[in-house]
This record gives sequence, C-alpha cells and structure tokens, in this order.
Amino acid sequence: AGGDAADGGAADAAPAGAKRRKVPSGGAAEEQEAPEASPTDAEGRQAPEEPQEPADQAEQEEKSPKEKKEKKEKKKPMPVVCEVVEVSPIPKKDKLRLCKVRWSSSQEPINVVTNAPNVVAGKNFVVALSGVTTADGIEVKEGKVGGVESVGMFCGPKQLGWDTDVLPEDQAVMAADDAEVFSPAPSYEAAVALFNERKAAEEAKAKPAAAGKKGKKKGGKEKEDDDDLDGMLAEFGVELKDEPEAKGKKGKKGKAAASKEADDDFEAALGEFQPPAREAAAAEAPTEPAAAKGKKG
Repeated sequence: AGGDAADGGAADAAPAGAKRRKVPSGGAAEEQEAPEASPTDAEGRQAPEEPQEPADQAEQEEKSPKEKKEKKEKKKPMPVVCEVVEVSPIPKKDKLRLCKVRWSSSQEPINVVTNAPNVVAGKNFVVALSGVTTADGIEVKEGKVGGVESVGMFCGPKQLGWDTDVLPEDQAVMAADDAEVFSPAPSYEAAVALFNERKAAEEAKAKPAAAGKKGKKKGGKEKEDDDDLDGMLAEFGVELKDEPEAKGKKGKKGKAAASKEADDDFEAALGEFQPPAREAAAAEAPTEPAAAKGKKG
C-alpha cells in the first residue's frame, strides 16, 4: 500500500498536461506513466521552447508596407513622349513660347511654356508632366511661367540624366515622328542617332540655299558693272539699243557684234573731245616774229 501511495504521489506531482511514459515501478511487473523530462543544455539549464510559427496573416502584415513601397517606386511618374500641336510667342517675353502639347489621345492638349529653341509644331518631344522629378532633381509642378499657366516642362539631356557631349544642353530631346504619345522617353542611343540624322538633313538643305545666294551676288555685281558702263556712255551722248538675242551660235555672234559696236561708239565719243592731229601739230609749232616775215618779203 505504501508503494501505491508513493506511486500515487509521484503521479499527483506530475504537472498538468505533461506527457507521460511507461516506466517500471519498484521491481513490480506493472508499468506506470511518468512525466517526460524536458531537454537541457550541456550545463543542465532547460532549453527554451521552440517558437511557434507565425500566422500567415501576421506575415503578410509585416511584408505589406515594404511591398507597397516597392510598388509605389515602380509606378513613379517619368518623362514621356508628347506631340506639340501648336507654338505661339508670349508677349513681352522674347525667349519664352507657349506650346500646346498632346499627351493623351483622349484628353485635351495642355499648356507647356518653354525656352528651348528647337521646339516646333508637328514634332514629338520628351516632356515631364506635373508630379515628375527629373534626373537632375527638378520637381515639376503646375504654375505660371512668364505670366502663363504651365503644367509641365520640356526635357533636355540633363533632365534625363544623359551626357551633353552630343545633344545640346539648351535643346529639348526629340523623339521619332512615329513614336506613341505617352510612351516612355527614347534611349540615349536612339536620341543621338535621331539628332545626327536631322542635323545632316538640315545641312544638306542649307547647301543649295547658300549656293543660290552666291549666284545672286555674282549676278548683281555684273549688272552693277553694266549700269556703270551705260552711265559713262550716256555722259558722252552714246545710247545703246537693246536687241533681241538670237538662238544658238547666231546669238553669240550677235552679242559679240553688239559688244564691238558699243566699244567703237565709246571710242568715237572719246574722239570728239580730242583735237585733230594737224591742228594739234600747228598749235604746238612756234610762231615766227613779224620782222622776220618782212625781210623775207
């Protein structure tokens, strides 16, 4: 009975909810459940219980702020391609111009004031709309520029984080004519290739214009020389008659004959103001004294 009491006491002393294992009791054949020992470390201290796995909902709550931040950064507004539909000057502002810019096919054009000299109507350019922070730290906001409401800015190479070794710093970055409105800005390489292509086209167009100006100057000089000759002949009373030019070789001969006739008339006109040769010789001969004439007689 004492053994039963001892066994009962040990059983009562076991903590509630503890796992039990069957152990032999005092040489008796019966097996008795005993509390399972807690794991201990090398120094005999009780090891901490394993942490429970976090709930799925708590894990999502911990990750959601980070995911929201990443999602927000991905949707950060950037400069886009816009079409310029109209450009007009701003009164009393020589360098500023007001541009009507189409940024959406379903929305009305917006006002963007710029001083970029290469912005023209009918072309596509890169524009930073209100709310965009450019690569060089400019925060684009709605406001008045030159006294006119503006809701964006045209981007040069610096506003896109590009070098200015090829693309001019004071010019807006152009996009291809077939670029979609509101599409992302072109790459640096594409912008440089487009810039060089348009620059070569402008230079080729300027060459014939320069040649035409030189021809006009040359023709003007020849006409000026002819006018001077006509004026000189008019002073001597010589009048040239305009004759129609013949075609081909005849025209060349007729022109040469007319030129020779004009030269002859010019020499004849000069001859009218020169004394005849005999009269000139008599004027130059010395006059004999009157006494000498009498002796001879």
